[in-house]
Amino acid sequence: MIVGTLLAFATIAVLAGPTLRWEPIDFCRFYAASKMILAGQNPYGQIPFFAPPWFAFLMSPLLLVPCPSAALAWVLLNVLIILASSSILWTQASAHSQRCRLALLGLTAVTPYALFAYMTGQLSIVMLGACVLAAYGLVTDHQWAIAASLVLATLKPHVVALPMLLVVLELMRRRRWLPLLVASAILATLGLIAALLVPTWPRALLVSWTSGAFYEPRENLLGLAAFGIPLWLTYPFVAYTLLLWWRRSFDRYVLALAVVANLLAIPYSRSYDYVLLLVPLAALWTTSGVPNKRLALSLALAAQLLPLFRVFLPQTGLVEALAPTLCMLGLLLVSDLSRHPSPQFDNQQ
Repeated sequence: MIVGTLLAFATIAVLAGPTLRWEPIDFCRFYAASKMILAGQNPYGQIPFFAPPWFAFLMSPLLLVPCPSAALAWVLLNVLIILASSSILWTQASAHSQRCRLALLGLTAVTPYALFAYMTGQLSIVMLGACVLAAYGLVTDHQWAIAASLVLATLKPHVVALPMLLVVLELMRRRRWLPLLVASAILATLGLIAALLVPTWPRALLVSWTSGAFYEPRENLLGLAAFGIPLWLTYPFVAYTLLLWWRRSFDRYVLALAVVANLLAIPYSRSYDYVLLLVPLAALWTTSGVPNKRLALSLALAAQLLPLFRVFLPQTGLVEALAPTLCMLGLLLVSDLSRHPSPQFDNQQ
């Protein structure tokens, strides 16, 4: 079924792409940079591209078609990823109604943050998929799935650093070394192949990161550091997340808290990165420990709609950054989930 869906998406993209002529700005940069890397050229510092070079290897099938067709295929793939991730995240919420399940899947695919990811062609939805795949692999003991998620997480590591750190720590706690070894071997191999194509890539990538070029345009930045708020204020939430993992192991609630704490603690983010808040939103919906769940979920959903106000109020960046994350964080912390086991991911997905 998955292969058939991918073939259908590829056919639609090839046929409709040249007609639509749709070229999301970030995807076009990914496309151009991937072509440069595969041609043995260094894209770092030449164009705004900050992913590791093995991203070009994953992009290579899309390079066989013109950029508009590749961009449409990329967006369709992102829709598939967010639907698959949401299907796993919302399992308990849909236990009583198939209609509710379909409605939730549809809504998650068209949230403002998801739409921002589609419009720019960014990697944030892939990072959402990596988090969910890792968590699902831990529950079902699919170790190859965990290894794949660790490799994918390196494409945009700062937005999933804390969740994936917990995945690694959980693997070490369970003495499951295979995913770590496989992921390390894959990354070492990809890095070596990239070095053969672009020998200077490690230094060039490091320079592009340390130069801060990825901070532009600054008016589109979110996050506390972008507004002069010290990041150390968020460290207690990171520490609490690690302590909670140590006490109760890895579950849906710990993953949700890690996603929120990570978004608060990183120096910067952009609107499309907040698609990761679908993880805590699903955790709140599918657990019974939230007081006045209807009111709580109404607040959480309202916070998800704040990006729409940018159309009318361009200076709402700080509110846009703080409100969704702090709303989720507050709802998670006031719940009694830390006293009762929270639901795991459904093994039947």
